[in-house]
Amino acid sequence: MHLLILLFVAAVALCLAYFLSNYLALRISRATGWKVLPAAIRVLGTFILTYLAYLALGWALFGFYFRDPSPLPFDPAQWKAADAGTSNTRYRMRDDLLQQHKLIGMTKTKLYELLGTPANELADGLSAVYLLGPDPGALGMDGVWLRFHFMDGRVNKYEYEFD
Repeated sequence: MHLLILLFVAAVALCLAYFLSNYLALRISRATGWKVLPAAIRVLGTFILTYLAYLALGWALFGFYFRDPSPLPFDPAQWKAADAGTSNTRYRMRDDLLQQHKLIGMTKTKLYELLGTPANELADGLSAVYLLGPDPGALGMDGVWLRFHFMDGRVNKYEYEFD
């Protein structure tokens, strides 16, 4: 729906650019009596104003598609049930998870109880990775991962990774 509105705005901007450049060309033609300059202004004006309209549209699309989705409170049941490959539920819960739970120093067992089985764990057991979901900043083409590093069976740091 938002894309249709933006396309409508682009079409209106194109029409306004065309009519505004024609209006300016007509005013110059009547004031000076010249015929060639107004035609050039009409063409150049349409191109310039159209460019500006598309620049504004691009800025609006960029802001729409590359915004961070609204956060969700962390809920272990929802986290475990979320399909991280297609859903951004985990991604939206990440900030609350990191703020509300003291993960540094947590045992690996407690972490697994809280978040469920990781998507990947190194054979040596020194790190575990959870898929948070598609990266909203990449139009959903890349994944965002949360990697936990362990030392002596406890979380000693965590970091984000991107596909």
